[in-house]
Amino acid sequence: MGHHLHLAQRFAVTAETITQFQRPKRVGRTHTVTATIERTDGRDIFTSAMIVRPDGVSCATAQARFSGLDSQQSRERHRRDGQSR
Repeated sequence: MGHHLHLAQRFAVTAETITQFQRPKRVGRTHTVTATIERTDGRDIFTSAMIVRPDGVSCATAQARFSGLDSQQSRERHRRDGQSR
């Protein structure tokens, strides 16, 4: 879901995430991942995602809340993260 925010040019940090696994995801098999920005509320960005097998059966669903960063906060975080490595 974070990648989806990146594609939408939104910078945020994960505040909360919940994942529910319904079935095993088989390694080496093709699955479809769908992620959606459901809504925003102030700085909060609410997202959902799903992993589905080729036969349409859901393997996992997830919901997450991200806390959006303004451009200055994003620059400061990138600078700080670069220094901590």
